[in-house]
Amino acid sequence: MKKTKIIITVCAVALVFAAVSTIVAFSNVEHLLRVTGDGIVALPIPDFPENAAGQTYGSGQDVTPDFYPDLIAVMATNGLEGYAKKEDFINPDEPKTLEEVLARMAYVEANGIPDRAIPVYDINGQNIIGEFVFWGQPPAVN
Repeated sequence: MKKTKIIITVCAVALVFAAVSTIVAFSNVEHLLRVTGDGIVALPIPDFPENAAGQTYGSGQDVTPDFYPDLIAVMATNGLEGYAKKEDFINPDEPKTLEEVLARMAYVEANGIPDRAIPVYDINGQNIIGEFVFWGQPPAVN
């Protein structure tokens, strides 16, 4: 009986998600979906401003990496506000297969995660004004 309720609940959630996705996909306004404590919420895809070089810039908050602007607002370690380039901000070394995930997990458990620093640019995306650091973590304690 308990398994049946779980299966019904999972199917109901999947149906709701599919219905909302369909409605959003065929509406005139583009949206991205976010799952919150209140359910599935459709958020408009941000319309970021562009700098003189044609790069979009703004906050990466409330959007998924697929919708990040070209220049993502960050605070440099020197206290200056600037922008990180999307290609620097998104870690290119993220695992893509199950084997890569398992290998990464074993590596992290043994060695921790090293810090990763990336340049911070001015609004034009040309002049480096500082660096932004993704702080790592130490190895697991056994």
